[in-house]
Amino acid sequence: MSLGAYLHDAELATSCPTWPLCPGRFADQILIYFHRFVALCLIVLSFVLSWRLKKVKHEKLKWSYWVSGLIFLQAILGALTAVFNLPAIISFVHLLLSLVTVAYIVVLHDSLAEKAESPKNELPHLLKDFLLVLLILFFVQSLLGGLVRHTGAASACGIGIKNLIYCTDQITQSVSLWPMRAASQLQMLHRIIGIFLFLLALPTLVVAFFQYSSFEGITAKKARNTALLSLILIFVQVYSGFYNIASSLAVHATVFHLIIASGLMAFILKTRLYHQEMELSFDGKEKITLFSDILELFKPRLAGLVMVTMLIGALLAPGKIYFLDIFVSFALIFMVVASATTLNCWMEKDIDALMERTKQRALPSGRMKPKTALWIGLVLGLISLPALYFIVNPLTAFLGLLAHLMYLLAYTPLKRYSAAALFVGAVPGALPPVMGWTTLTGSMDVIAWCLFAILFVWQLPHFLAISVYYRGDYESAGIKIFARKSNFKSVRRDIFLYTGVLMACALAPVWWGDFGKHYEVSATILSLLFLAWSIYGFFIENTEDAMRQWARRYFFGSIIYLPLLLTAMVFFQ
Repeated sequence: MSLGAYLHDAELATSCPTWPLCPGRFADQILIYFHRFVALCLIVLSFVLSWRLKKVKHEKLKWSYWVSGLIFLQAILGALTAVFNLPAIISFVHLLLSLVTVAYIVVLHDSLAEKAESPKNELPHLLKDFLLVLLILFFVQSLLGGLVRHTGAASACGIGIKNLIYCTDQITQSVSLWPMRAASQLQMLHRIIGIFLFLLALPTLVVAFFQYSSFEGITAKKARNTALLSLILIFVQVYSGFYNIASSLAVHATVFHLIIASGLMAFILKTRLYHQEMELSFDGKEKITLFSDILELFKPRLAGLVMVTMLIGALLAPGKIYFLDIFVSFALIFMVVASATTLNCWMEKDIDALMERTKQRALPSGRMKPKTALWIGLVLGLISLPALYFIVNPLTAFLGLLAHLMYLLAYTPLKRYSAAALFVGAVPGALPPVMGWTTLTGSMDVIAWCLFAILFVWQLPHFLAISVYYRGDYESAGIKIFARKSNFKSVRRDIFLYTGVLMACALAPVWWGDFGKHYEVSATILSLLFLAWSIYGFFIENTEDAMRQWARRYFFGSIIYLPLLLTAMVFFQ
């Protein structure tokens, strides 16, 4: 990360437009070669680790797979950025993936460590929530810092000591705490959130340090040390932020600022993981708090997929990307999604109580009152939907309202009565990339319709595979699904047919848009591989166990296929 940040900020990366070798003298490109060599070492080490864990059948094997996949994806993204001289937004995505990779490595490292020692005393649950809030806010702040770096907004409020507090707009030369220009606003927003984070993190980490110091055991000492290191890094980060501005954005200062931010996130995450381990060791189970229950209502995995597909729609849209506008729009759309998922949990609390995988959720288990979830969902929706209309544009607000209503008033009640709910639910699931498109354009286009078609059709075999794997749960809850035990043959046929239609949708941007040969080849290869796996379903035994195993692998294949296809759309449009 340090090397990548230095190469970017020193503008050395553009001196090598090829991959893996660079033109010219080796000595002139030594830092670039070293960066690529380190990336290669990371890939090899991560794959060796996965192989070793698989050999011993370690229970945390999936975490190593995630780390290997993320590192490999980072290498591909870096290579494509160098070869195609991709825009700043791709470099920003590169940074985002780096932060996520660091988090996964920390979790993997923690999961492979020795079992935690009991602290002999009950831990404060509120402290765990505050650490999680800190972690989320630091991640958001790091992303904002990445936007500032990659959009040239770092100097939008002026540089030098005189601009440490106030913003001197470089166009109007006006001095204020909240300027009018978007780039200056982005810079000031980063500073304001930084001050808020410091004021929140300081007491939280001080309390954590003294709390863990009062406990016995080696795990408590480790938690105390990571809390102390986080506390020290908070002050270092504030200093590096001021020094960054005072030094007129010197390369070493900006790189140091990024690396300290990454280290700070890693130590706060590690502190929270130690807290969880001690809690598990003391109580025999991890304590679930109100904040974690609220996060569960938002269905983070579903929300994450929605935000990623929205980002793809925004990247594919024509015109200039104004990052602050995108940030605000995405925040509002996330609130719409959170509102819909929360109200969905409220509506389905009785169904969730009947299913093994959902009965321990906040509402069916009784940990949260239904009225609390209802109010959270309503307030989020009543704030976000009108705000989308007035702040973003009417079309995006209309699509958000349509997705919200179809998910809650059509899909949710229908799945108790008809398996056709699969098709109804695919409509709101396919709208996020279109909303990403309309956020920038305010209108529909052929590529927006292609995105809708791809996401709509992709969901059909994807959720059919899920219904095969969780057939028992769905039937016990009275949810109507196509994957009944008596008709596995027809489900295999439907998955194959929908996968074939998905291939046609994937190639639609070539036929009706202006996508070129590179995308056509990529989409064809990916779709044929995916289609081949659906065909394999016809050659397995017609037993429930064999079908469930094949469906689970198809499900994971669909999760791999979609991001790769959408990435190809961005790179080869």
